[in-house]
Amino acid sequence: MPQLQFSSVAKSYGDTQVLEPFDASVDSGEFLVLLGPSGCGKSTLLRMIAGLTEITSGELLFDGETVNEWDVRKRDIAFVFQSYALYPQMTVRQNIAFPLVMDRMKPWQHLPILGSIIRSRLMHRPEIAGEVDRIAEQLSLVPYLDRRPGALSGGQRQRVALARSLVRDPSLYLLDEPLSNLDAKLRTQMRVDITALHQKVGKTFVYVTHDQIEAMTMATRIIVMDHGRIQQIGTPDEVYDNPANTFVATFVGSPAMNLISPDIVAAHPTAFEPGIAASGAIVGVRPEHLMLADEGAPGLPVTVEVVERTGAEAIIACQPQGQEGDESRILVRASHTQRRVMGEACVLQLDPAHVSLFDAATGVRVPQTSTVG
Repeated sequence: MPQLQFSSVAKSYGDTQVLEPFDASVDSGEFLVLLGPSGCGKSTLLRMIAGLTEITSGELLFDGETVNEWDVRKRDIAFVFQSYALYPQMTVRQNIAFPLVMDRMKPWQHLPILGSIIRSRLMHRPEIAGEVDRIAEQLSLVPYLDRRPGALSGGQRQRVALARSLVRDPSLYLLDEPLSNLDAKLRTQMRVDITALHQKVGKTFVYVTHDQIEAMTMATRIIVMDHGRIQQIGTPDEVYDNPANTFVATFVGSPAMNLISPDIVAAHPTAFEPGIAASGAIVGVRPEHLMLADEGAPGLPVTVEVVERTGAEAIIACQPQGQEGDESRILVRASHTQRRVMGEACVLQLDPAHVSLFDAATGVRVPQTSTVG
């Protein structure tokens, strides 16, 4: 289980910088998620860890040893691809056994006809068959061992891809958006399965996704990326509760953190704590940390625009009075007992203990000890 360390690691293609230099370390056994929108550089970073893409500058270290020049085989990794990459002509058993078989074959045994015969014999060895049965049991694949991938559902094929990676018992697992081809129900189940696998094998996982729900529910640590830059590194709670900037604030969370502009704050200063009102900063607050009170109560006067009921709770979209447009809209996560109707005038109240402040020019988080009294 290597400890990963990134020392000024960067990637460029000619004059195009796709990953700005950054430093980070990942402890052995962590579940690291690389999170960001499409094109932000997260898959490139994963391929650099795997040795599939060359590092332009800086050092990648496993347990303190620089691995920039190591080939893929020496890194002892398992790579789970978005497309499953299963062999359609092989059964599930043969797909899972394939890495073990290839590890035992000598170079001269890869000749076309000879290689096929040797692979078939190796797959029936008791130690290989036993490992396949063990991992198939772990991932509930025993009933499907004699089927081919084309006869499986998307979730079953993804489990086969995981099984093929796990059977080798590598030191490091790399997963590149493995759930993006699944429907919502299967994604939820596979999140649980992969998290349970991580806890069971105790190895380091590095997982790429653009889905912040996957990141929040699975990770022990998150690296948030955008346009080739590392925006924040932290635990899910740190990233959610204390976003480093407005990008992280709005990318992580569903619904996203509300960003209330300094103009709205200046127009309604009594609705905010004196330190917040005087800061000139963007005010960030999560929807669950807002409350709606009846008209006339202290707070920010708003009008209810939309009420989306989701069962146990409702997402209420409000517009500050005197404002219009999507940018000024504020979302409130309310219990189903807080009955509000479209067009209703009410008052928005926020808890200053759950407020984040961001510099209006740079979007960078402002320490609140200097602004909140």
